[in-house]
Amino acid sequence: MKCKLSKKLEICKYRYIQISKKVVIFSCEIITMGGFGMFAMGLIGGITGIIASLLAMAIGGVDAAFSDSGTSSITGLAVSALLFSILGIVGSAFSKSKPKLAGYLMLVSGVAGAISISLFYVLSGVLLIVAGFMGVLSKKKAGNSTVPPVFE
Repeated sequence: MKCKLSKKLEICKYRYIQISKKVVIFSCEIITMGGFGMFAMGLIGGITGIIASLLAMAIGGVDAAFSDSGTSSITGLAVSALLFSILGIVGSAFSKSKPKLAGYLMLVSGVAGAISISLFYVLSGVLLIVAGFMGVLSKKKAGNSTVPPVFE
């Protein structure tokens, strides 16, 4: 038997309870697979953002070494990008339980990281912004709900 509840990728578990010899109650437990793409994109975006911010810190250190004042604003911006990358990873951790919150965290992370270190954060920013929109525009569905089955 095939459960036909929606066109999304879902796993249906069939359960039945036999009350008497003739009365059987069927149910279909839906286990959704949604949220994994958002989690993967957020995690990859956060990790590449950490790498990009470390690279920006190295370039800021070289800039500070060769400048007259001995400081560089690039280093401070790279630290802020590092913090926003960590925020993006935290957002991806919430992608299954609270997708709206995760979406907003990843959107803030993507935009603020791109403002901080611009070109270094291109790949991370795109991944985090797309994952953020996936979370913000998602329709939260209960993870395990029992509904009557629809058979073909």
